[in-house]
Amino acid sequence: MSTTNKIFSGIFWTSMQAVIQRAFRFLVKLFLARLLFPEDFGIVGMAVVFTSFIQVFSDLGFGQALIQRKKENLSDNYYNTAFWTNIGWSIIIYLIIAFIIGPFSTWFYGEEILNKIIPVLGVSVLINPIILVHRAKLTRDLNFKKLAIINNSSNIGAGILAIILAYTGFGVWALIFNTIAQFLIAVPLYFFATKWTPKLIWNKESFKDLFGFGIFTSSSALISRFANQGDYLLIGKFIGKIELGLYSFAFIITDAIRSQIKSVINSVLFPVYSQYQDEKSKQFKIYTKSIFYNSLTIVPLMCVLFFATNALLIFFGDKWEASLIIIKIIAISAIIETITTSFPSLLRANNLPGLEFKIEAIKVLVFYLPLIYLGVIYNGIVGAASGVLISRILGAVINLIVMERWLNLSSIIVLKEFFKGFLPSLISLIMCYVIFFYFDSEFIFKPILKAFCLVTLITFLTYILNKKDLEKLYVTFKNRKNV
Repeated sequence: MSTTNKIFSGIFWTSMQAVIQRAFRFLVKLFLARLLFPEDFGIVGMAVVFTSFIQVFSDLGFGQALIQRKKENLSDNYYNTAFWTNIGWSIIIYLIIAFIIGPFSTWFYGEEILNKIIPVLGVSVLINPIILVHRAKLTRDLNFKKLAIINNSSNIGAGILAIILAYTGFGVWALIFNTIAQFLIAVPLYFFATKWTPKLIWNKESFKDLFGFGIFTSSSALISRFANQGDYLLIGKFIGKIELGLYSFAFIITDAIRSQIKSVINSVLFPVYSQYQDEKSKQFKIYTKSIFYNSLTIVPLMCVLFFATNALLIFFGDKWEASLIIIKIIAISAIIETITTSFPSLLRANNLPGLEFKIEAIKVLVFYLPLIYLGVIYNGIVGAASGVLISRILGAVINLIVMERWLNLSSIIVLKEFFKGFLPSLISLIMCYVIFFYFDSEFIFKPILKAFCLVTLITFLTYILNKKDLEKLYVTFKNRKNV
């Protein structure tokens, strides 16, 4: 199978996984958003903040290291060493979560229920290392079809459980048990898919090699986690659980979609980038084209959310009205983030995890956290969202500069590919604003009409302006093999 077909196949199956996973998660959150209140979402947000920070180090970055290493440099010693190291390490991590993070978060926020929720959430840390090697093997082989089947099966099972729990009165616990069930269902499926079983082998040299790469990857992931959860921490501490619930709802609707699409693209492209470490021109061609397809998918979604935000109240109720301005701001920031969306994966694939860590540290510690803090102090959750937007603009500029200096990748080419995908949405958005500026009639389904109008225009202009690229994509789809 050609590289193009491999990438397409990977994106196809990973997208299928993401659609099903997103649909079930969204369905669960839809039920909970109608049954619960902002403060309930705020409590879950508080719990996730602290557990997510410590979970970053749950695999020591060994999974990424196993994927990045060249095939000829890997032996069974690597896989067994990674497995047993992470089993032992996960036990330590769980004890920290249960006996330190739980009580500390309860004291930090003053919410007693966190001491019960956090140890239960932490169980996933004990399960994840069991499937670390299996997931890495399937990813190295670009076998995204099996990965999709496994993840879809586990997500469907866990999603059904969560819905049942929500209807039977378990409330926020439905989301908690959803996460754990997903891992439990996945374990036997991964073992069956790879047929790999661990042996009692632990090699010091293999450990040193994996750890040398993984520690930078984990550190970068920790910094990224601050970028994803730092605002939750500050809002929960300085404002309150109701505002945190409103803010987290806005991210569920907007940035979670962006993150899911980004995850699909990155999970496919990272092993592909790694395979072409010695063919930079091909690697960069794949990267720039990924920017185009990212903007072609993410930007229209964000534009619809920005333009027809009120449509959400029809589905979720007026209690979430205060989230609408946050949704608009975060939608803009998601568009900006798309400009260099898979750049960290490109650095990691080129064996530059140290540089990735330094860049992420600068962006988060120098720009992101100070901007979020100032925003929260002076303008509440609106200020926090504005801080996210400004920090992402600065982050995109930094990424483009690093591309030019360390990878010799033209930022002009990157911006051109982004603009190709962005232009149809931009023109459509302007046209819709003009149309509805003169359309003063107010009725309950007007926001849905606005969304429909914008989607129609974007679809039409995307085809007109990017006809050749879409036709090439269609040919690839038509001629795909082993999908």
